[in-house]
Amino acid sequence: MVASGPGTALKGATVTSWNDTGGKGIDFVIPGGRGAIFAAPFNAKVLKVVNDSRETNLEKNPNGPRFYGNYVDLRATAPDGTPFDVRLAHFDRLNSNLKPGTIIGAGTPIGTQGRTGSTTGAHVSADFYDPGSTNASERVLAIKNLIANRISKGLPLF
Repeated sequence: MVASGPGTALKGATVTSWNDTGGKGIDFVIPGGRGAIFAAPFNAKVLKVVNDSRETNLEKNPNGPRFYGNYVDLRATAPDGTPFDVRLAHFDRLNSNLKPGTIIGAGTPIGTQGRTGSTTGAHVSADFYDPGSTNASERVLAIKNLIANRISKGLPLF
């Protein structure tokens, strides 16, 4: 498992995009490639679970439709008390125990790193938003940038 316990780091993960989804998201690859288990790097509440296993390989069809594939929306709180929502996407399989309203701890398996949705390779996408919104305030973007920076350095996310 890639993440476990409080103060979790995504050891060995590589950030491949710092400005996905118009600057609201980051893409990263965890060790183990396609099928590697990705676990929640922080405590959160599950908001939504979507199973959509279609794939659009963008290297084969760069103008194909854009979508997230299998994804989970979570609500978490940064150490400074700022709440944020994060969409974690592109999993080949999701943890079947994840249900809206469930509170999960750091280390809870989310799914397996994959290529569902629109991708050029197996990875995890994390898009950050203000709670209940599709917008990201400066405070939430600062959380995204902090997390991307800490992933790239192998440090605990919070």
